[in-house]
Amino acid sequence: MTPAISFSEEKIREAIFTRTKDQTIRERRIEPGDRLKFFWKQRTKNNKCLGYGICTECFPVRITNWGVQIKQGKKWAYMPKAQELQLINRDGFSVATDFFKFFRRTYGLPKEMNVIRWKWLSDKEGIEIWAKRQSTEYSQLPY
Repeated sequence: MTPAISFSEEKIREAIFTRTKDQTIRERRIEPGDRLKFFWKQRTKNNKCLGYGICTECFPVRITNWGVQIKQGKKWAYMPKAQELQLINRDGFSVATDFFKFFRRTYGLPKEMNVIRWKWLSDKEGIEIWAKRQSTEYSQLPY
C-alpha cells in the first residue's frame, strides 16, 4: 500500500500548500523509495489531496523538553542547535517554541519519532505513479 500522510496543523498550512514543506515527524516509519500521498485533514468532509511524493530519507529522533536528539550508535545525543533549528524550520515551524509546544501537546515528551523527508512529484507524475501502483496492487489480490 502507498502510505498516506495527513496534515491538519494550521501553523504549517502555508508550508504544505505551497509545497515548501518536505519533511514531517511521525511515529510510523516509512522506507526511502516509498510513494507517498499527502492530504489536508484527510479524515474530515473538507479533506483535500495535496499531491504526491517519494520518500528520500527516514531516521529516528527523540524529542525532549530540552531539544532534539539523534542516535549515535546505540546512544542518543542532542543535535547541535543550528542543525536542530534547520530540522524545526524544515518541518514547517518558524520558531522552536511552537515546535516543542506542538509535540508536547500532541504526543507528550520525551517521544521517539521518525523524521520522514520526501521529494514532491508533479501532479502528473504523482497521478501516473498512483494509478499504476493501485492497478498493480489490485491485480495481485487473490479474488
